[in-house]
Amino acid sequence: MYSNSQPTIALMIILPEDDIPIGTSIAVFFQFFGGAIFLAMGESIFVARLISALHNYAPALNATDVVNAGATGLKAIVEMEVAGEIGLQGGKLAYNQAITNIFYLMTAGAAVSFLCSFGIEWGGPVVKEKKEGKSKG
Repeated sequence: MYSNSQPTIALMIILPEDDIPIGTSIAVFFQFFGGAIFLAMGESIFVARLISALHNYAPALNATDVVNAGATGLKAIVEMEVAGEIGLQGGKLAYNQAITNIFYLMTAGAAVSFLCSFGIEWGGPVVKEKKEGKSKG
């Protein structure tokens, strides 16, 4: 079972039957909205940290060119700007530092969602018993 469906299942257990469609649609909306917000935040943090780390670890490289080329184009940018092996290693260190900051963001988001899960009511699925009619025969 995927972890994305757990909030929806929890809402189906907790909410009254009439409120389940509204509750699940709100939960799904915020799952996608949160993903979009964290994607934008992650990209912004990544680019900002990459540029500052490039200035520290590989000052010979043009940070704008490295950001535009992406991780796969780093070696080509280093060769174009004749930064040598030091520039390549500095670029890799800069990428490492920028990606590490994104992991901090993801870890913080997971910790906040974990803490918010304590606010949800605990409950289990309600099993309705079927009434069995006795047949005479």
